[in-house]
Amino acid sequence: MEEKKDFRYRSLFWPIVLIGLGLFWLLGNLGVLPEHSLWTLFRLWPLALIVIGLDIMVGRRSPAIGALIGFGAVALVLVLVFAGPSLGFTPPETELITERFTESIGNATSARVNLDLAVGKTTLDALSDPNTLIDAELTYVGEINFDVQGDKQKTISISHRAPSFDFGDWLWVTDTDTERAWWDIGLSPEIPLTLNIDGSVGQSIIDLGGLQIEDLEVDGDVGDFQITLPATEKPYDVYINGGVGAFEVIIERGAAVNLTIDGDVGEFVIDVPPDAAVHVDADVDVGNINVSANFIQLSSGDDLVGESGVWETPGFDEADLRIVIVFNGGVGDLSVR
Repeated sequence: MEEKKDFRYRSLFWPIVLIGLGLFWLLGNLGVLPEHSLWTLFRLWPLALIVIGLDIMVGRRSPAIGALIGFGAVALVLVLVFAGPSLGFTPPETELITERFTESIGNATSARVNLDLAVGKTTLDALSDPNTLIDAELTYVGEINFDVQGDKQKTISISHRAPSFDFGDWLWVTDTDTERAWWDIGLSPEIPLTLNIDGSVGQSIIDLGGLQIEDLEVDGDVGDFQITLPATEKPYDVYINGGVGAFEVIIERGAAVNLTIDGDVGEFVIDVPPDAAVHVDADVDVGNINVSANFIQLSSGDDLVGESGVWETPGFDEADLRIVIVFNGGVGDLSVR
């Protein structure tokens, strides 16, 4: 008796949809798609659920039906992308605001400064005016909260509140406004400072040279950081929690720093003075550790993946000014040079 063969139709829906996505990507890279197309595509994401549901219900009965649904979905999205403005699919209106916030030193003998950065580029350095504690010129989208508390021990906080956009809107804002949004902040070198910085999306250049830093904490997000650590009269602690991006830490000559870094994803480069006394205790999950030739390796870990070890410059124990680096890395290389 001849056995009945079970023929199963394989839907053409997914191959056609993938080809369509590749086509949209290619047209976007070539500059053929209009500027608002990416925003429109994200606004139309519920359409993907509808066409996937149609393919599950009827598209798998035959290759022809699956192909028809796939072609129809790609064609519909293509029409909506090009016809978006006439149908009311336009990006949100985003207004870049520029404001200046200042606070005088007054009676302050020390200050704590909390900075919650927004999307864009940030620069921070020392002020030349001896009477000003902070001078911040901010270009941003949304709202800024500038708060000052205390008299002799002042606490200054700058935080950013984003507009109430949905996910697709925020992708648009991030893509178009990152280059134009800019925070330029100056801090006083006249009094000791405790500084907390919460990163956002963008590049941050933090030059603390000349400032009296007593404690520094940096929480990275997405973007690159360049941080210059100053020489001060007393040793101070620095904690950096890396996000996604590259970090460069420059330590000035004469600095005594206890530097602790928890890496995430990205490369860390630490520049130390050539004659500094430095101790490095490092561990990376995925990546390599590179130190200058003048370091002596005291121990090494037995790691199948990643690398770990302890290094030290000659005469570290006898030095008056010491730099201690403790690094716990995720994915990325560490270089101490």
